[in-house]
Amino acid sequence: MHVVRFDVALAVSTVLCACACARGDTPAPVASPAAKPAEPAASACAADELPPLDMNMKKMYRDCRSTEEACRAACDRDEVDACFGLALAEEERARASGVTDDRAAPANALYRKACSLGAANACTNHAAHLWAFSESRADLACAVRLFEATCEVDDHFGCGMAGRILLDHAEGPDDEDVSRARALLERSCAQLGGFPCRILALNLERGRLGPVPDGRVVELMRRACDGGDHGACGAHATVEESFGP
Repeated sequence: MHVVRFDVALAVSTVLCACACARGDTPAPVASPAAKPAEPAASACAADELPPLDMNMKKMYRDCRSTEEACRAACDRDEVDACFGLALAEEERARASGVTDDRAAPANALYRKACSLGAANACTNHAAHLWAFSESRADLACAVRLFEATCEVDDHFGCGMAGRILLDHAEGPDDEDVSRARALLERSCAQLGGFPCRILALNLERGRLGPVPDGRVVELMRRACDGGDHGACGAHATVEESFGP
């Protein structure tokens, strides 16, 4: 079965407007030689220790591209906007240099810290790193929990990705996964539009969710596009094609 993967940068799309690509093409963050990654949290999964999440944090991140030393000092003081801004700076620098990421990247550790301080977008980005570079079923389960948590505060990408992981994992979805994913995608597509609608359309097209009413996939792609998911816009022969090779 062909499973389309996304660039980790797509998780940052609400801030940096990154695009989707195949997993093997994932660009990534790289730290400067003097960079100190955030200290890892004690819990195995960040979802175990989440405070109330704030989606408005995407409007409050600090621009750390030219003030990294000051941002690191502020992040050490648990200033969430500095941790989030520093993670974005790491991610942006890496994409520019074309370095391949892994789950231990400095940006991921910083996303996790900003997540633990309440930034919903940072939780989404941390979950995307876990998903794209998963080493175990536990990583995927953690990513689903984080995506579901950000979905609860109306993160379009979190909602879509939570449903996608439930349907795409290597062992194949069981009936509970399918039911859980469909309910989540239907609800979030109806409430939010955007990316969850495209993921719902994709899995209807693949035949994973039962019979498809005439025009339903086209309707969902239109709703995705109208809701801000630019990858759904334009002419595509299939939904799968909208995600690239």
